[in-house]
Amino acid sequence: MECESTAQRRRRLARERQRKHRAGQNATDNNDIGQRRKLARERQQKLRSSQNATDADEIERRRRLARERQQRHRASKNVTDANEIERRRRLARERQQRHRARQNAVDANEIERRRRLARERQQRHRASQNAEEVERRRRLNRIRMRNCRQNRLVTVDNNTFNENGKCIMASGNRGFQILTKNRLLTGFEKEKEGLWKGPFSFIQAADTQFGMIEDFLEKRENPGWQEEIVLTEKAIKAVNQMVPKPRFFIVCGDLINAFPGE
Repeated sequence: MECESTAQRRRRLARERQRKHRAGQNATDNNDIGQRRKLARERQQKLRSSQNATDADEIERRRRLARERQQRHRASKNVTDANEIERRRRLARERQQRHRARQNAVDANEIERRRRLARERQQRHRASQNAEEVERRRRLNRIRMRNCRQNRLVTVDNNTFNENGKCIMASGNRGFQILTKNRLLTGFEKEKEGLWKGPFSFIQAADTQFGMIEDFLEKRENPGWQEEIVLTEKAIKAVNQMVPKPRFFIVCGDLINAFPGE
């Protein structure tokens, strides 16, 4: 066996060192690869964890923003509803005012129409009066004035007049009579009735308005008082049946269905 030369030995040793280095390098590479893979998995896990946390935060943020938008929408909706309600109320008030204005105009026209019809009826009634009726009324007026001075009652055409020339009992005598003197009702003088100590009651009636039924309801050309007279008699009969009877019974206006001066 030949002896190795120094150069060959060195080459052999170099090759061995190179093989060892490669083996160590491969082991190192394998360890490094495993280490790197492990680090990569850890980084991936951390990334996923942070991603999940980020997603949860993002979801929560989006939900919060959605709630805020919903709240702002509701607030604006409430403001809009309040404005709409106020607008509708204002429109309703305006419609009501226009309706009242039209109603007032209609009422004014209706009142004017009724007055015009009353004047026309009065004119027709006056035109229909003959000279004999005019003369009879003049005679009654003269008798009223004369008897007012003489302070006594007189009967003309079955109508009884007092000292003031007022008719106190119409022809036909319906069973009642009113006596007045010096603007006082006989039997109710202050000396007799000025102070009353016991219990008492009285009745105040109003609005007999003779002639209204046939005028406004039945629309007759020449309305009379017959229906109002019947109703008034019923009221008086009911009062007379009261126990105890009232001390007095006063009737206020409207007494007849006519405007002042007509």
